[in-house]
Amino acid sequence: MSSKARSTQLLKRSVMPLLFVALAMLLIAQPVAAQPVGGGGGSSGDFLDILNRAWEVVYDSMQFIGLAVLGLGLVVYFTARNNSNRSETGMKLAVGGGVLTVAYFGMAAIIAVLEYVATP
Repeated sequence: MSSKARSTQLLKRSVMPLLFVALAMLLIAQPVAAQPVGGGGGSSGDFLDILNRAWEVVYDSMQFIGLAVLGLGLVVYFTARNNSNRSETGMKLAVGGGVLTVAYFGMAAIIAVLEYVATP
């Protein structure tokens, strides 16, 4: 059997289940009109609050993950003894964590400059 015939046969077999799933989704989901945020028409301030919170989570996570990886890398490096693979892994973790920590403080400086420029 050729691959074209095999794919055609597979398509014929899967059409009914796919149609059933699509119909079930339409019946269960029931399309609704978009609702305003907070019931008052929504504003860009609400959206900016969400973005600011997301940014804070990412920013704080970057700091703590960077410091944790830096510490883990140093522990692995200094406990490697004669195992060169482990020593190399520890050094890579330490460098990666250090770069992430430096990037955290660098981004703080860049954001501070941008906020200074943006405020009237």
